[in-house]
Amino acid sequence: IGAYNFANIAAAVCIGNYFGIPALEIKDAIEGFTPNNNRSQIIQRASNKVIMDAYNANPNSMDAAILNLASLSDHKKVAILGDMFELGEDALLEHQKIVDQLSAIGLVAVYLVGETFHKTNRLNSNMHKFRSFEEFVKLFESNSYTDTTFLIKASRGMALERTLDYI
Repeated sequence: IGAYNFANIAAAVCIGNYFGIPALEIKDAIEGFTPNNNRSQIIQRASNKVIMDAYNANPNSMDAAILNLASLSDHKKVAILGDMFELGEDALLEHQKIVDQLSAIGLVAVYLVGETFHKTNRLNSNMHKFRSFEEFVKLFESNSYTDTTFLIKASRGMALERTLDYI
């Protein structure tokens, strides 16, 4: 999922062409690929769809994932985002840029998890900030979502795939 995967798909097509793989086989292989490593993975949980991208995060990949979520025609969308690590002195600024972006796309709810996201300025009442995963879970598990599309995105160290246990 996501236009940000276009370069990966284009590279796969080029490599297949180089090795003489017929175009239909390349197409079938790409369409049949199902990620299972917390990268651009689509997971169905009852009536909810989860876009799991919790393997890694940086400002560019976070921006691309949010733009992808915004572009979906799904009616109810929720973002669950965890801190981006290894950003140095620009960490708070980069996290605030993500918060600013999220405030403009009209999501049902936004959950921001981690020490750096907790320091940002919340712009909308639908945004919820938590210092830790445990704090997040206390509120999140009391909500009931149906027919909702979730984006889960964070740096690997946040281990936000744990959220699946509560969707």
